[in-house]
Amino acid sequence: MPRTGSFRTFTGQGDATLPIPNGSDITVRFTDDWSRLTPRTTVAELKAKRDTRTAN
Repeated sequence: MPRTGSFRTFTGQGDATLPIPNGSDITVRFTDDWSRLTPRTTVAELKAKRDTRTAN
């Protein structure tokens, strides 16, 4: 893996990550410029729910 960049690892669940087997750990690298992706690049789009609670 490159020594620089922002990486995240998550566990694949169900058939959402096929052909990667269910339960596999998947590591992805953040990119803010999708035009730099080359053909045959695997892309995973991660979304997270925002915590909308307010501190009291």
